Amino acid sequence: MVWRNKPVSYILLAIVVLFLSVAQFKSIINNFDSQIGPQIQAAQGVVEGLPHWRIFQSRVLGPYMIHAVKGITGWSFQQSYASMMFVWLVIFFSVLIAVALALWHSPIIAIGIAGSAAFINTTLMQGLWLYPWDYLDLTLFTLITWAILSNKPLKIIALIIAVEIFNREAATVIAGWLALDALLELVLRRRVATEKQIKSAKQQLLVAVALAIISQVIIEVLRATLLVREIGPEIFSDKSAGPHFEVQLWNNLTNLATALPNIFNLIVVYNIIFIAIPILCIIGIRSTRRELNRISLLTLIMWALTLIFGLIYEVRVWLAFVPYLVLAAPQLLHSPQPHPSRNPVDG
Repeated sequence: MVWRNKPVSYILLAIVVLFLSVAQFKSIINNFDSQIGPQIQAAQGVVEGLPHWRIFQSRVLGPYMIHAVKGITGWSFQQSYASMMFVWLVIFFSVLIAVALALWHSPIIAIGIAGSAAFINTTLMQGLWLYPWDYLDLTLFTLITWAILSNKPLKIIALIIAVEIFNREAATVIAGWLALDALLELVLRRRVATEKQIKSAKQQLLVAVALAIISQVIIEVLRATLLVREIGPEIFSDKSAGPHFEVQLWNNLTNLATALPNIFNLIVVYNIIFIAIPILCIIGIRSTRRELNRISLLTLIMWALTLIFGLIYEVRVWLAFVPYLVLAAPQLLHSPQPHPSRNPVDG
């Protein structure tokens, strides 16, 4: 442990959080420049029931936080948005450092992890769009990573999923993973599992299914009741009205095949991140540590769905993977790998 002087360590960590938050905030302003205005309008559209796309209408947590600040302070929506950008960054770096301390018990390692996250964030906060739900996903996925790696009770994971329901549809994916995780426990580990573990897995399966159903119901209710109309087709002439939720797998693979041979293109850094994630996940799934198995499986599922339904070169979509890269992936270095003939599921 590197806790010789706790008060000094806490002050140092607070300074690091403030520094990284300010630096990240300025980087976002510089990277997006004139595009900040359309980003603010996109968030305001969710509050007014006039989102770019219907799919956005259920992502109310961030936009309504901005709206609440506007109502309390009397500031404009633009001023409230800017203030919440900074607040979300402070919350993210604070939570990330707290989680790193809980996992490694070292302020130095915690600072290194926070710095690494800031670097990856800056790399991914490029292009045209960055939404409130992207900022919040940084914190929520940090919490889900912590909960899984720390073997927190089911109610903690369920609570994080419940909050994510109002931020993004990833809540349904996490609930689906939670159900799959329980099924794997019941099927693959049944021979070695205790009666208590089997009972716990059955309870987890019930909670996961309930959360998946509840998330879909809430998402559709929010879209049906709050949506006035989607204005994306009016702004983007090349897009048509509709769910705006399409299979992008072929487009992504085509773009990837075009980009991969050109190693001197700046886009190569995104290819490295894109390719590294599943490799790390497979290593994590093969680890003898069940905590790494679980978080790696969740991340691999998220990666596959992003490849199928997302736009992989709209690089903000990879921000949700930053907590895995800086918190879980480093633990693979200290996780013994199973012998090739040994089944990691059987322990």
